[in-house]
Amino acid sequence: MKRNLLTAGLLSILIIVTCSTAFADGEMTVKPFGFVLFNTQMNSRVKADIPTVAAAADSVNVSNILMTARQTRFGLQMGYENLGWKMAGHIELDFWGLKGSGANGGSMQSAPRLRRAYFKMTKEKLSLLFGQEWVVFAPLSPNSDAHVSIPALSGSGNLWNRMPQVRVEFKSPTEKNEFLLQIALLRPLAADNVTTGQGDYVGAGELNALPFAQGRVAMSFGKTATIGVSGHFGQENFNKLDTTFTKDEKTTTFAAALDVTAGNDVVKVMGEGFVGKNLYMLFSNASYRKLLFDNQDSLYKNEPIQVKGGWLALNLVPKDSKVSFNVGGGAEILDKDDVELLAKSSAPLYRNMTLFGNILFTPIPKVTFGVEGGYIKTTYKRTVAGKIEEIDGKNMSVNFSSKITF
Repeated sequence: MKRNLLTAGLLSILIIVTCSTAFADGEMTVKPFGFVLFNTQMNSRVKADIPTVAAAADSVNVSNILMTARQTRFGLQMGYENLGWKMAGHIELDFWGLKGSGANGGSMQSAPRLRRAYFKMTKEKLSLLFGQEWVVFAPLSPNSDAHVSIPALSGSGNLWNRMPQVRVEFKSPTEKNEFLLQIALLRPLAADNVTTGQGDYVGAGELNALPFAQGRVAMSFGKTATIGVSGHFGQENFNKLDTTFTKDEKTTTFAAALDVTAGNDVVKVMGEGFVGKNLYMLFSNASYRKLLFDNQDSLYKNEPIQVKGGWLALNLVPKDSKVSFNVGGGAEILDKDDVELLAKSSAPLYRNMTLFGNILFTPIPKVTFGVEGGYIKTTYKRTVAGKIEEIDGKNMSVNFSSKITF
């Protein structure tokens, strides 16, 4: 025990001396960042800190009030230059991770969650990135202090995720415009995780033994507008996960998206539109449906569910004002035929729409108070007396936020 303590002490001294030397030589800068965010939210039909879908209308009414600081975030930014390369490191965490135990552990003993952790090196027009970062596909999200750990309009047209990846970026700026090309190979996360533990779960995506691939091409016109086109492709091998699936079929995930940003420091409009299939790993409501492939051998395959959607948001910041306004809405619609086949034995989600609006007030630099209202309408399909019918669920929410940024 004494030897372990002595070793730990010497190691700590060595780290402190090394870091102090590095800082003194100016070789690396380390800057902390983040914010403390407290939300008070009232929902009419959703039992969740951040609502994304509404329960069916004939389910139990679960109106509630939540007070949470779990969306608080902190991190470190590191950087230095050497041999013409700009080196940058980024670590970012919040408290949206595993919950504690006990009667009140879930709300007050939340664990840290890794959001982003990457190393990036840039030289002239070329950048290389290694680590966990936002995906290059459909990169935009609306501005909301109610939806921070889970971006606004998630499940309603806003596709997103932060995945382990290797990325190459090429920027070619001209006098007024800028061209951007991004290509990334990502961990093939299939979003089929059903177990918990300290080990790194290996699912149908990883078992396919090939990474997901994404790419984006964008053109910026000065500071007034940016247009981007992006794509996503990957496959999952469920046969290696469950031998009842056929060996000849792999479940494909695919999407194409258009993103647009236009405006200035006062008014800005942004939005995205997409089409694709099996996008559960990008927080769509569309995954796949299980089909009997071979009656004789009782083999199954997963048929990807097709989906389309998009969102649009407006940001208004009056000149010399301490108040900003954000409004937006989005929706995604799953393929009707796919959903109606599922509706014969269950009540699958068919369409999800969300509207939101917020006012953010910054009376003192780095301190912001906000109020946001949200409306979700979720449509399900189910079979009643041999006929397929639609049933809606609706949720109204009001969120009050207070934030200090550092």
